[in-house]
Amino acid sequence: MNAVFTAENYPELQANEQYTILMDEVTGTQNRIAVARGRYIDAIGMFNIGIKRFPANVFAGFFGFAEKDYYEAETELVTPQLGEGTLPQ
Repeated sequence: MNAVFTAENYPELQANEQYTILMDEVTGTQNRIAVARGRYIDAIGMFNIGIKRFPANVFAGFFGFAEKDYYEAETELVTPQLGEGTLPQ
């Protein structure tokens, strides 16, 4: 008996490569956000210190500059549960 073997031609899956690229972009975005947040916090801190020192405190009071508050998120992040079948609102 001669057995005939046929090889199935599966398409090359590129989802793994695309997923890796997406995760790299997400990681890069998170890093840029973290850097920007750190720079913002540093800038607010320097501003608040600067308007308290002489002679800047005289000009700050004259022109109405006041101490700035640090940014605080309004709501907590809500992670949806798997299997609900609905998107968070």
